Amino acid sequence: MNYGSYMSASGVLVNLHRMDVWANNLANVNTPGFKTDVVSMRLREAARAENPALAFTPSNEMLERLGAGVKLGPSRVDMSQGSIEVTNRELDLALRGVGFFTVSSSVDGTSKEVRLTRDGRLSLNARRELVMAASGLPVLDDKGRPIALPGGGQVKIDGDGRIRQGGAEVGRLAVVSVADAETMPKAGEGLFRPSGAQFSQRKAGAATVEQGALERSGVDPITAMLEIGKAERAVGANLRMIQIQDELMQRTVGTFARLA
Repeated sequence: MNYGSYMSASGVLVNLHRMDVWANNLANVNTPGFKTDVVSMRLREAARAENPALAFTPSNEMLERLGAGVKLGPSRVDMSQGSIEVTNRELDLALRGVGFFTVSSSVDGTSKEVRLTRDGRLSLNARRELVMAASGLPVLDDKGRPIALPGGGQVKIDGDGRIRQGGAEVGRLAVVSVADAETMPKAGEGLFRPSGAQFSQRKAGAATVEQGALERSGVDPITAMLEIGKAERAVGANLRMIQIQDELMQRTVGTFARLA
């Protein structure tokens, strides 16, 4: 494969990844609390610039000026506030502002690992603990413990996350914020996995809790479809360039073979 084909191949791989990411965003356009994944690209340096060990090896100055195609840059998550949809369901909660609910990473609540989420679809398990409706993972209070609702009275949750049942306070939701939230990897089921350093330096979130409402997905379907289209066209253009370079190589070999 010649140098130009390598450059075009890098464009194909990067843009296929872009298509996958934006297709996943589009598939979650109706998932409460979902945040848009954003892919970045950057120019790739020539091999000698990327690898110091190759600094003194022979090279072609003209090809080096062309660079080496593109590669994926750091990805991030767009944490922009989604619109709030009123549902009037008692255990539907929305966060308005900066912050996350905290959730245990195990269904039995024994794991010390914590996940963060903006998905406020909650329910009660068999032990009458407050859990995520989608995964059954226990939602944690401000002391890192599962929240039990022992009575059968009406549940009231105020803007600070204080939970009252039958007029008595039974717990308080932990709403936290972390530094560089856009860099947190997703853990599936609407969860984020903060690093140990991020979680150890967490602060009380500035978000207010709204009962009987959900935060809608942050995905703009029009933007997602446009991004998929752009990535698809970029893949096609790079594949065409590979085809053209292959044809040129065949002609070159054929011409020199006849001259020989």
